[in-house]
Amino acid sequence: MTNTTMAYTFLLLFCIGCNQPIVHSYDKDIELLSTIYRGLHDPYKDVNQLDKVTSPELQQTKAYVKEYLTHKEHKLISTLFLKKPDLETLKAVYLLRHINWNSMTMGDLDVPTLIKGVEFEKYQEIELLATYYAQIFNRIGGEFKSQNYGQTNIEMNKLDLTNTEQAVLFYASLPGFVPKYKLSMRSNSNPCQVASNYLKTTPRYNGKSFLDYTPAQFKKFPYSSSLTIRDLFSNYFKKYHTESQAVKEHCESKG
Repeated sequence: MTNTTMAYTFLLLFCIGCNQPIVHSYDKDIELLSTIYRGLHDPYKDVNQLDKVTSPELQQTKAYVKEYLTHKEHKLISTLFLKKPDLETLKAVYLLRHINWNSMTMGDLDVPTLIKGVEFEKYQEIELLATYYAQIFNRIGGEFKSQNYGQTNIEMNKLDLTNTEQAVLFYASLPGFVPKYKLSMRSNSNPCQVASNYLKTTPRYNGKSFLDYTPAQFKKFPYSSSLTIRDLFSNYFKKYHTESQAVKEHCESKG
């Protein structure tokens, strides 16, 4: 084979290669992220595995998962993660929750099928946003030993959120703190003081505690999928906001 023929053959093979479809790593990266994400309580979890996630649209999700697992310096409820994420991140976090929930059911976990089964065109962005915030504050509420967030101030106007989205964030955050606030009232010794002390360890919302902060009113909008928004409208408001206000009023009546 002459040099000219070899060069022609190489060029031909190169061009054929250029026309081959590029295998996108998104689904594989989501599957890897979901595996790491589910390892929250695994003492041997290796967060360095996140370095293998290379899809450009999943870099913010990768940072979120790393912080979700390590949760250092209260960054999870800092502006870095509470600022409204892009749509790709909201979709990815929704997928992680979807996969995680299905991992608890009987049978084999078929992640590719689960990913393909989510029809995002049926979801509103605000539903995905509610899921995103609920995941963050479920992580906070699930801490075995509560951290002190008393120096954290959630500045709503710096998060690129509409008034309705700010309300979504506020109500989604309540499960992270209200159950432990109510639990303080079971103390046998001065429960109102114990509750007051715990309240000092919770974050501020525009400088106010969750008891004193008044969120913007929800706009009425249809929701089509998960119960997350319905919970924010009804269960979260009644169970967390209303009941925490009842504790506050009880303690104020005691002087």
